Amino acid sequence: APLPSPEMDAQIASAMVCSLTYRMPWHENMADWIERAVRASEKVSDPVARLMARGNVMEYHAIFGNFIELHQVAEDLRKIAFSPNLPPMAHLAYMVRIVYLHDWMHGSWEETIRMVKNAITLADDMGAHFLQGVICLSGIVGAFELENLELAGEFFRIMEHQDILGKRGMRGRFCSMRSIYHMQRGDLALARQDAENAVKEGMKIGSIIYETYARIKLTYILCRTGEKKRVAEELEKIEESFGAMGHIHLLYLARLTQASIHFDEGRTQEARRTLEEAFSIGRTKRYAFTFYSYWQPREMARLCAEALDAG
Repeated sequence: APLPSPEMDAQIASAMVCSLTYRMPWHENMADWIERAVRASEKVSDPVARLMARGNVMEYHAIFGNFIELHQVAEDLRKIAFSPNLPPMAHLAYMVRIVYLHDWMHGSWEETIRMVKNAITLADDMGAHFLQGVICLSGIVGAFELENLELAGEFFRIMEHQDILGKRGMRGRFCSMRSIYHMQRGDLALARQDAENAVKEGMKIGSIIYETYARIKLTYILCRTGEKKRVAEELEKIEESFGAMGHIHLLYLARLTQASIHFDEGRTQEARRTLEEAFSIGRTKRYAFTFYSYWQPREMARLCAEALDAG
């Protein structure tokens, strides 16, 4: 039966996209809900509703590594975000998704950091403190890409406020990102602790997306600590998730990690086959980089050098 208004249709479709993305991304009607959210939002005059509907669709494409589709939605969203007389809350809704808009296509990470800081100030002025966690995560990604751990640390300290980490979903994402931060600082004990906590949080809220991304990061750390048995166990669990999700970006990250392990163990031929599969996925999906879920600049440079050496 038709809903009473386009606004209600857009809200329901947008909420379904958000919910299914994190809990049942393999749902048979996922594509239909995405199409419905976009179509319904086109009939709504409220720019906030239009921004949020497209924002949730973008979240899905960003998580699943559908960067081509994401770019198309992002262009539409930019037009809304910069329309005349846009209210502050609508602008903030746009700013929250700043990293998912991939400013690397249009500007620089320095510009992203500037916009993130403006968004933090705007959210504070408006009393929209519930959005600060997501905004800070965007800042952390930008800081990682700039290889500025000091700046990333500033954003982590803002997130440590109880109001931001009160929700399990945000706490899990915080721990997952901070595990990379500690790993790059050389503190593997803290990195492992955060990664283990991120896995637990993902399991508690029933989000296979959060859980599996956290396991990817945990695997990086276990490789560093030489725990080969645990590495194999975690990779097996990650592989199991692909059957349900068909998550091509996670498969890409997993293959990069496996290639590193094979190279470390001297299994060059197996490593090159695995690396070839990873880079084949990257070419098909046009991945220009691995994004923050595999923020290991030196290791990625090593894998690229191995690929060049293999021809």
